[in-house]
Amino acid sequence: MIRIALRASRFSARWERLQVTGGIERSPSAMAAECVMSFFKSLFSRRPAEEPAAPKTVKTLDHNGFHIRAEPFLAEGQYQTAGVIEKEIDGVRKEHRFIRADRFSSLEETAEFSLTKGRQIVDEQGDRLFK
Repeated sequence: MIRIALRASRFSARWERLQVTGGIERSPSAMAAECVMSFFKSLFSRRPAEEPAAPKTVKTLDHNGFHIRAEPFLAEGQYQTAGVIEKEIDGVRKEHRFIRADRFSSLEETAEFSLTKGRQIVDEQGDRLFK
């Protein structure tokens, strides 16, 4: 009789756990392993990358025979310095794209800085930029 009472109490305790966990009975070690795996999955899983918008020319400038276009783009809520330097050499139009780590909150400010960086690159490298 005592055995039947023990089995009944074990059964009722198990039944209560099943009701609390939504019908899934898991051991504490299984729940801990699930938490750890969930952490690593969220840590190492790839999130879908946002599709960057195509850069638009905001401002242009001619400097020492080079045509500089400021093309800043939105990155992580700020505008990143970027642009294109072009020059026609032997009848062929060549271009050099540049991206800098500098970011600004204003599109206008970023465009001005992109033109400044473009002028600096042209002054430092000149025609060697395309070799």
